[in-house]
Amino acid sequence: MFANPPKALCLHLSRSVYHPSGNIQKNHCRVQFSEYLDLAPFTTNGYLNTSDPGTSLSSPPATPILHRTSRASLVYLRNMANGHRFTHGQKDGLSIALMSNKETDRPIQNALPSYIVPVNRAIQYRLCAVIVHYGSHDSGHFVTYRRKKLPTGHEVRSPLGDSKPRPATKFWRCSDEVIEEVDLEDVLQSEAYMLFYERDV
Repeated sequence: MFANPPKALCLHLSRSVYHPSGNIQKNHCRVQFSEYLDLAPFTTNGYLNTSDPGTSLSSPPATPILHRTSRASLVYLRNMANGHRFTHGQKDGLSIALMSNKETDRPIQNALPSYIVPVNRAIQYRLCAVIVHYGSHDSGHFVTYRRKKLPTGHEVRSPLGDSKPRPATKFWRCSDEVIEEVDLEDVLQSEAYMLFYERDV
């Protein structure tokens, strides 16, 4: 779960398989990934239920609220709904959310609702590089695919609701001193070891 999605997202796909015998081998399984990645459902402002770990990550709440609300506001609203009234000299909602329960020395329970309000826009990332490892677990060779910059004046447009044609996405394939241009499809078919995404603004 992401509280503050980063500008750059680096994903390491472990390819090591450890056997009870002590042997280690490389996992060559195919991992599907896409050019665009939306993290909104997996943020504290998305559809992720934090109270029930058995709930599916992609399940939206039954009655979503359509506004972004601060943590302090949510705590205050929950306390008001439970009949709590703040008077002069009492701590405010944020202080209550951050303090510990002195009697039990545990954090206050239910300081946040079971779900946080969904964001009505995507938190979208775009693939910018992929590292691939060729060879076995003990030895091999790394190759990097790096997105080729668009010519000046070309915008990077979101695939969501955009019907205008855009230039084909190209990547550089870098293997030591051998550099060649490849299509996005070649990158998406690679056996990725690391994925690098940059946030679209």
